[in-house]
Amino acid sequence: MALQEHIVQWHPTILTKLALIPQKVLGTYTPDAAADDTYEDGDFVILFHECWKPGRSCEKEFNKYWDKRKVAEEP
Repeated sequence: MALQEHIVQWHPTILTKLALIPQKVLGTYTPDAAADDTYEDGDFVILFHECWKPGRSCEKEFNKYWDKRKVAEEP
């Protein structure tokens, strides 16, 4: 049994404060990553999974999304 499973199962103080959130809330992957949760316009964080591999460029992938960003306007 994993330590985390034991803590959640046998220590109710931990269980009452535990929350499971979807991966997409924390960050999504680029479409090149072949992950289930890929980036869609409006997502807050994007993860460039293994962009350093041959045939890919972290800088080029970053710039593609950087150009799409929206800057918040002051009220």
